[in-house]
Amino acid sequence: MDLYVEIQLSQTRSPACGSAVSRWFRSSMSGFLGGLTDAGIPLAATLVRREDDPSEIFDDGEIATGFVQALEVCPFWAQVDAYSGDIQLGRVRSSWSSIGSDYSTLSVGMQCGEDALADRAYCSWIVDCLVDAIGDTDAAFGRIEYKQFSDRSNLDIGLRRRPREFLCKAGDILRGYAWVTVCPREVISMLGGIASISSSGAFFRVIPLPSGGAVLQASESLSGYTDDVMERVFLALAPALPSGMPKSDPAFPSVRFFPGDALSGL
Repeated sequence: MDLYVEIQLSQTRSPACGSAVSRWFRSSMSGFLGGLTDAGIPLAATLVRREDDPSEIFDDGEIATGFVQALEVCPFWAQVDAYSGDIQLGRVRSSWSSIGSDYSTLSVGMQCGEDALADRAYCSWIVDCLVDAIGDTDAAFGRIEYKQFSDRSNLDIGLRRRPREFLCKAGDILRGYAWVTVCPREVISMLGGIASISSSGAFFRVIPLPSGGAVLQASESLSGYTDDVMERVFLALAPALPSGMPKSDPAFPSVRFFPGDALSGL
C-alpha cells in the first residue's frame, strides 16, 4: 500500500465515539474501498471488543451486519482488510489507546499507484472520501500521507515526541502537517479562522467541517506536494505547531518535514 489516511478521535471531544467509529468504517468501505468491492474483491474483518478479549473474525457477508453493529460500542481494535492473493490492497482500522485519557486512531491504507496520485480528479476524490468519513465527528487531528504508515505524525517523529506527549495535547496544538491536514476548531481559531487560512495562499483547498474544524489540502495532487508547497504549509500553520527543530530518523525514511522551528518559522 502507498496511501495512509488518519484521524485522531478523543472520547472527551466526541462522547458518541462508537457512532464516529461506525461511520468511519461504513463510509471508508463504500468510499476508499468501494472500487475494490465493486471489482469483486472480498473483505474480511477482525474485532477485539475490549483489550483482553479474544479476536472475532467476520467474513464478507457478516461485515454489514454483525461487525458494523459491534462498532457502536467503540471497540479496542477493529480492522477490515481487502486482499488479492497475498497482496493487501486496502484496509480500514480503528485502534484505541488509554494514555492519560481515551483516544482512538481511525485510519485507512490503500494501494493507489503513482499515476493515480498524480491525477487531480483522483486526488480530489480521496479528499472527498475523507471529508465524508469524518462527517460531524470532532476530530482532534488528521492527515493523508504517502508511504508513511506510522500513527505518529511527521513532527511526532522529527521532534522525538512520545504518545503521552502528543495525544493529550491534541486540540491545543497541531501535531504535524501533511499533503492533507485535518485541523480541529481550536487550531482554526488560533490561525485566524477559515477565511484567513483560505487567503494565505498556502492551500489548494480549505474545506470547513461541521465540527468547526477544517480539512486543508495543500496541492491539487499528492505528487504535487513538493518541498516548496510543504514550506508554505509549514509557515501558514507554524503558530499552531509544536516548537523545536525536527531531525530525520532513519527508522522512518518516508517522513517529510520542513527543516525549521515553528517557534521562529525558520
